Amino acid sequence: MRAFILKTLWVLLIMYGGCSSTSAQNAVLLKDESNLSVSGTSNLHDWEVKAEDFSVDLELGSEATVAPVIEKVRLLCKAASITSDNSIMTNKTRDALKPDKNPEIMFRSDDPSSLTVSNGHFSSTITGDLTINGVKRKVTVPFEGTITGNKMIVKGSKSLKMGDFSIKPPTAIMGALKTDETITVTFDFSFNVPEENMATLSTVKQ
Repeated sequence: MRAFILKTLWVLLIMYGGCSSTSAQNAVLLKDESNLSVSGTSNLHDWEVKAEDFSVDLELGSEATVAPVIEKVRLLCKAASITSDNSIMTNKTRDALKPDKNPEIMFRSDDPSSLTVSNGHFSSTITGDLTINGVKRKVTVPFEGTITGNKMIVKGSKSLKMGDFSIKPPTAIMGALKTDETITVTFDFSFNVPEENMATLSTVKQ
């Protein structure tokens, strides 16, 4: 009887493991072809900083349905890697983000997003928790993209208020330069989609 129970449990574990491994697939971020930046304005000029160290896990639905689905998204960015060609702007950014205290910027979504497809392009919104400077807020981010071969390109932007994340807008030149509180996060991500998962995106390619 004991042997039968153990054998049954083993079969169930194998079946469960098989279902788990095929229930969804992760697209692989092509880092060299992807960009993440933050831009804003000041009373003197516009500015932009870029993230160098970031990762994105994008999980696609496994079932071929009428509309493909993004199941989950995880974005992780090292705050200290956000820099500018201008050393003053880089230092001001680090002062504002306090990477020693809050080293990571994170976005996490577990809410599936169905893609609206038209003429080989897709668009949608995704809602999740964004954590900056140790403060977590729920945000909804619009995005769009295309599929070419096994490559999936996802791009979009989102305006945020620094104050919502307890960040004081940076100043410089003894207060002569003052940045606006509104910033825009812009992303352009390229992913390699596993061959076995392309069926879920077949409607995009038509």
